[in-house]
Amino acid sequence: MLLELAGENLRNLNAFSIEPGEQINVVVGRNAAGKTSLLEAIYILSVGRTFRAARLDEVIRSGCDSAWVRGHARDIASTRSTRLGIARSKGSTVCRVDGQNVGSAAELARYLPVQILHPESHRLLSGSPAHRRAFIDWGCFYQDSRFFPAWTRFRRALNQRNAALKQRSDLRVLSSIEAEYCAAAEQVDIFRSEYIDSLRVSLAQMSGLWPTDNGWDLEYRRGWGMDRPLSEILSSEREQARRVGHSLAGPQRAELLVKSNGERVSSVFSRGQLKRAAAALLLSQTRAFERTTSRDVLVLVDDLPSELDAEAREVLLSTLAERGRQCFITALSPNDLDLTATAEHRMFHVEHGRLSELV
Repeated sequence: MLLELAGENLRNLNAFSIEPGEQINVVVGRNAAGKTSLLEAIYILSVGRTFRAARLDEVIRSGCDSAWVRGHARDIASTRSTRLGIARSKGSTVCRVDGQNVGSAAELARYLPVQILHPESHRLLSGSPAHRRAFIDWGCFYQDSRFFPAWTRFRRALNQRNAALKQRSDLRVLSSIEAEYCAAAEQVDIFRSEYIDSLRVSLAQMSGLWPTDNGWDLEYRRGWGMDRPLSEILSSEREQARRVGHSLAGPQRAELLVKSNGERVSSVFSRGQLKRAAAALLLSQTRAFERTTSRDVLVLVDDLPSELDAEAREVLLSTLAERGRQCFITALSPNDLDLTATAEHRMFHVEHGRLSELV
């Protein structure tokens, strides 16, 4: 949970400093006023990257050399508070925890878990398998501290094998790399499989947010067949992999199929239904995390009313309120959200880059 948040030179936002509420924080303002930039600032403070662009440099305000965000975060379970900060200048990022520089943004992420729902969240279901692998790995990263070293180990082995394939290295070199590749791949798969089981439990508790009465099903495919060891598969596909220049089997090929009534939701759901289903999955993920760790996730919802009908907006807002945890929601106007029956909330307004609290 964020107790304080401040930033400077972030896109079109003027320098700001706020003290958010402990539950729902609503940020209203016209299009391009800076609402999404505020959510982006929180996201950057958590994970060291932006959800709106490929490069972090793009968040630096035009005409400025650098931008920064800092926050004071408190963990509900332990009541421990931590001061976090991240500064970006052209080509350089500095991350700080309690005034000390840390090696990577991954260390920031441990202190401020963030989940975001935005207008493009439907891509979790309609986009490439990479979106769903990232979704699974988010859950694994926060659920078990052993996952990130295993994932890093596999990515290193994958890069080494791909380089060896392109260089047409001899069998001795490939065999050595593949032994490490297989060991790391098996570890990653175990973490992912266990996480999907945990996610199913949480999604069952989120059935009211699911867009149809037909139910849902999650089918996890690990990225290689179940009938043979990965080492045999790598051996058999080696020549084809050499031709294409990359490995054809492994966790990098994993897929999560999300189905309703036996069919993939990406094929049968409307855009609005996909956004609602994505919200159910993402909030199920936060519930799984909070259940297994007793920690909380800060939820960001950009443009909540977008592509959701009145009933869906009411259910989503009610679900967020019932969590009793901190979240930030953006909308054009307070009239877009029915806040009369929700938990405690604070209202902020952004106009021409100026952020202020409405009282």
